[in-house]
Amino acid sequence: MNVTKESRSLVGWTLLTGYREFVLSANEVLIGRDETAEVRLEDDTVSRKHARLFAGPSIEDLHSSNGTLVNGKRITTRIRLNEGDRITIGRYSMTLVRTDGKDTFEGYTRPMTSFDEKAKLTPREQQVFELFTAGLSQKSISSQLGISVKTVETYRTRIGHKLGLATRADLVQYALKEGMLK
Repeated sequence: MNVTKESRSLVGWTLLTGYREFVLSANEVLIGRDETAEVRLEDDTVSRKHARLFAGPSIEDLHSSNGTLVNGKRITTRIRLNEGDRITIGRYSMTLVRTDGKDTFEGYTRPMTSFDEKAKLTPREQQVFELFTAGLSQKSISSQLGISVKTVETYRTRIGHKLGLATRADLVQYALKEGMLK
């Protein structure tokens, strides 16, 4: 559905992804890898200027390489969004929720605040995750566990998908937030 310009703001809306929440606070919000993006997603599957959210709310793909999906369908024009819509950009899947300053998101998964999400990792994934956050290189982890470097990378990717983390830096940031690093 195409939309027309609306005067409402994005204030009171939040994008939830993995353990992160992006609180929206402007009439237009750029999503992408670019340093100027208000919702910055560090991943090579995300274009520098991938999509733009507008008051209303609505979203438009900015001719990104991998496209923007809303509720599993690729969008080609600016479309209106509703609370609970799933926006997929690259490897990121986000849920749009109305918060209006509330501390909880009724009916939605709250971004990670405990080790509950980590419990979804297999024992081997937990082991690899802990070694990554301890600062070991993929090669060191490979040697220590007796697996190939490629297998370590596969584990890192799986861990990232399960926890909503795209980069090694995100893994470390998550570990810091959860008090796993001293």
